[in-house]
Amino acid sequence: GKDGKGDGKDGKGDGKDGKGQGKDGKGQGKQQQGKGDGSKGQEEQPKQNPFDEDALQRILEQMAGAAKKAVWALLPLLLLAIFFRPIRRAFLTSYLKIPLLPTTPSERIVYLWEYVRISVEDTGLDVPASDAVEETIDRVRKDGLDTTDLQVAADIYMRARYDMVLRPQDPIVMRAASIRAAKALRKTIPFGRKITNWWRSLA
Repeated sequence: GKDGKGDGKDGKGDGKDGKGQGKDGKGQGKQQQGKGDGSKGQEEQPKQNPFDEDALQRILEQMAGAAKKAVWALLPLLLLAIFFRPIRRAFLTSYLKIPLLPTTPSERIVYLWEYVRISVEDTGLDVPASDAVEETIDRVRKDGLDTTDLQVAADIYMRARYDMVLRPQDPIVMRAASIRAAKALRKTIPFGRKITNWWRSLA
């Protein structure tokens, strides 16, 4: 009987333990509920506006950096586009006076006449094709310009152009007359036109 009573106590004790466990379980439930409430609170926080002042500032800085890189990349092309015609003109006029490649006397004379034609066009006169030599001289003469050296260059050019017999000194005389004629024509050109002629299209 005592043993049984003792067992009963033990059983009662177990019951208490069970009750304690129940309390513990309840406590754990409260903790889990509190944890769940905390997570819910975090989820309900308002999202950051992607277009706030700081974000816009960063976007503008990125765009500015990209624009600077693009400008530096396009700068050589921009300079080439601006100075292409002056560079081409300088090279062409130099080549017409002094060809870099081997040429025949007739070719050198033709090149020098083209050099003279460019100088005539620089004055603003409407110059006909290369073969219209007499028309070119007439237009220069009507404009009141000196045509002495121009006439000498034209006579030699006509002989070379139409395969007539050239005299040995013709290439040398042609070069001297062409340079003098071009220099005389350039003296009559106003300063502003001299600048714009560098960008003039050469046919």
